[in-house]
Amino acid sequence: MSMRGIRKTFQDCNRIMFLLRSLRVKFDERDVSLHMDYRDELWNLFGGKVTIPPKLFIKGTCIGGADEVLALHELGCLRNLLEGAPTITTDHDHCPCLGYNNFRCPECNENGLVKCTIFTS
Repeated sequence: MSMRGIRKTFQDCNRIMFLLRSLRVKFDERDVSLHMDYRDELWNLFGGKVTIPPKLFIKGTCIGGADEVLALHELGCLRNLLEGAPTITTDHDHCPCLGYNNFRCPECNENGLVKCTIFTS
């Protein structure tokens, strides 16, 4: 993958995370480039190799990539799909290691990509 592809994937992931945070929805981020178990799980769900991330799953159903998710939001459909999903009630519902205050909690890996066990109980 070229640097342009990596940058686009990074930007698309950030767009979806920003949207979910702005909608105050809790979510789990899984980096398939660093964790082969997550990649294998994704490939098993799709029956083979998957196109470039991100992929948003809601209640176990793949909604699509960044373009599809943002289009659903613009059409006013995304909120309906997220109905009943856990919501953020405090700023600590997302671990600070995911970018808040440039802090990584001691329970997360050095990249801050593993789900934090301290703030997500």
